[in-house]
Amino acid sequence: MRRRTRFLTTLTILAPISLMACGEASERLSEEAAERAIEEAGGGNVEIDADSGEVRVETEDGSMTVDENGNMIITDADGNVVTESQTEDGVTQVSTADGMVTTGSGELPQGWPAPALPAGFTVVQGTTLSDSSMNGWTVVAGYEGAVTAACDALAASMSGWTPTAERVTSGDSFCMLGYENGQYTWQASVAADSGTVSAVINVITN
Repeated sequence: MRRRTRFLTTLTILAPISLMACGEASERLSEEAAERAIEEAGGGNVEIDADSGEVRVETEDGSMTVDENGNMIITDADGNVVTESQTEDGVTQVSTADGMVTTGSGELPQGWPAPALPAGFTVVQGTTLSDSSMNGWTVVAGYEGAVTAACDALAASMSGWTPTAERVTSGDSFCMLGYENGQYTWQASVAADSGTVSAVINVITN
């Protein structure tokens, strides 16, 4: 636990340092000071290259590299690799040995297998999870209207799907409903917070 905590602490320190690495080569003195600070804190061997914008840390617990675009490759002591990259359109992809998580903004996630959201909903975040055992999709959306109206609209959009449980409603502050079609299970919760209505919708393979 102590080794993992030290490694995670190093990664936390690196967040602002990676931004510094994008500066001019004339900032080498600052880079060296940052390298020494991390190394003295138990961060292992640290290299910051201002010319390439790359930061690399090597410790007994693993290594991490951050390039000039903020893409990361993390390798632990057992050789397990986690990569994180971001595309120009704001989609972030995290890949591990167990699967992949893709997170975007403003759109339904890629491969969304359920009906499109009804009018009045605005997608805030879309996420896709893919691993060896299942596929899943999550959408966070805002709604212009009341909670009950949002649930009514979602229920109406699920024509052809079978309800999996009785709809749960708590006044005009919360509701939850679920459906399935044999291949996928769809669940949604809608809640109001300080006048803002939002929905979280999950779809998983059966």
